[in-house]
Amino acid sequence: MPITLAMKRLRRRSRIGLVAVALGGLCLSFSGCGQSDDNFERVIVSGAVTFDGQPISSGRIRFIPTGDNNAPVAGAVIDAGRYSVTNKGGVPIGDYRVEITAERLMKGADPDADIPTLEQYIPVRYNRSSNLTLSVPSGQPTLEQNFPLEK
Repeated sequence: MPITLAMKRLRRRSRIGLVAVALGGLCLSFSGCGQSDDNFERVIVSGAVTFDGQPISSGRIRFIPTGDNNAPVAGAVIDAGRYSVTNKGGVPIGDYRVEITAERLMKGADPDADIPTLEQYIPVRYNRSSNLTLSVPSGQPTLEQNFPLEK
């Protein structure tokens, strides 16, 4: 095998490995592992998320601190209309702005395309310009909070 071909293969494998490590680190940083070491009191927050009365099949929910709350952003995946923020022990107590996102295959898009064309179908008033809020109280281990979204 010519040396240039071997070097190309090695570089390609190195790039693939770097991408895999970066993606793995990103997933771990979002999902967290076990308890937090940041000394915030946390509450496991879970619930249902619907859009026009139907469960959101898959999406994301984020809790972004507001006001004097200096806690980190917390979040979870929405799966079959349910979410549960358990990473690092849950959501730190305090006040939050809630962002909810979900994508679906764009109407008329080819479902068999290599890269499917997706659209964000949750209105911006529930994500980028969200007015949804949540106050996570102290002294309880869990909080059930549903988010029924409408067009």
